[in-house]
Amino acid sequence: MTKCRSSSFFRILSVFLASIVVSSALFYLLAQADNKYASPASQPIGGVLILTEEELATYPLRFLIQQWEFYPGKLFAPSDFASGTPSAYRQFVSIGQYGGFEAGNAARSPHGSATYRLTLNLPSPMRTYALELPEVYSACRLYVNGVQLLSLGNPDPEQYESKLQSRLVTFEGEGQVQLLLAVSDYAGIYSGLIYPPSFGTVEAVEQMRNIRLVLRTTVLVLALAAVVLSFFLGFGAERQRQVLLTLLCFCAMSYTCVPLLRMLFALPLQPWAAVEVLCLHAALLLVLLLQAGVCGLGPRIRIALAIPCGAICLLAVVESACAQQLSLNALLACSLISGYYKYAVAACLLCIAALGVARNSISSPALLAGSTCY
Repeated sequence: MTKCRSSSFFRILSVFLASIVVSSALFYLLAQADNKYASPASQPIGGVLILTEEELATYPLRFLIQQWEFYPGKLFAPSDFASGTPSAYRQFVSIGQYGGFEAGNAARSPHGSATYRLTLNLPSPMRTYALELPEVYSACRLYVNGVQLLSLGNPDPEQYESKLQSRLVTFEGEGQVQLLLAVSDYAGIYSGLIYPPSFGTVEAVEQMRNIRLVLRTTVLVLALAAVVLSFFLGFGAERQRQVLLTLLCFCAMSYTCVPLLRMLFALPLQPWAAVEVLCLHAALLLVLLLQAGVCGLGPRIRIALAIPCGAICLLAVVESACAQQLSLNALLACSLISGYYKYAVAACLLCIAALGVARNSISSPALLAGSTCY
């Protein structure tokens, strides 16, 4: 008996350590090779990005992250800058630094209006550039050199209408080019520009966008195939487990489908935001229940796991649907709960998989390795 327990312990420990080493190496490589925030391409400084011909040839694609001019509470148009910069309102922010218009000020409302501005100094000769504008929460107008190139929803407070879409715009430029983004949000968990736009040559930006489209479509097709397979397998002896797998595939498919739809169509914020949030949190619950069943945990334990996880799923949907009425502190508290929920699910998956290996209720350590990577 002692020898058996010792063998199980070393088996669990070896799989655990090997998974940590392999996954850490993989994540490190991804962080260096496929991370927009780690790109060596030059970034704006003080609201200005200066590009040379050599730099554009070396890095035909870059993400506009650092030091945008930011005017909280102001919905400016290009004419407002005709007589100079209204510097009394100006701050500098990095895209992704904050989740909304609060810009680090806990007393400020996360909702309202704001303006983002960036100056590009482009090399000669005149050429065509592309700018991919990600989902901007949740209504915006984009001006390039004073010309409106894009309008999604209606950012005017009196006639506010939310619309989200990832859009690609092209323009010809040489010398100084002004980008101005006027944004309003009154209904979302996030507000404003929280994902960095990509900028560069038309070929480079289109290639990145097409790769993303192919990857999302592939995930969607694989999830759909798994749903069909699980549906037919669900009529067998392991019906409950297969039903859980089918629901999990539906969640994965829906979560992948919403960003894909926003690449193709301009969609209102709700109900799509609530669907996206629900699918993300429910997928974690379903994975937990599925793994508990595979590892032979009893129904009482699975119910004990499902109740708090289900409550957090409900909280996430309520937060998304009622974001307009929530304060910044309430939104931050919900975000904290959601983060702890993900860590708790990961810890439970790891413990359940280790228990399954120790009990020999699962024949392969692959489940433990996957849980460790997660």
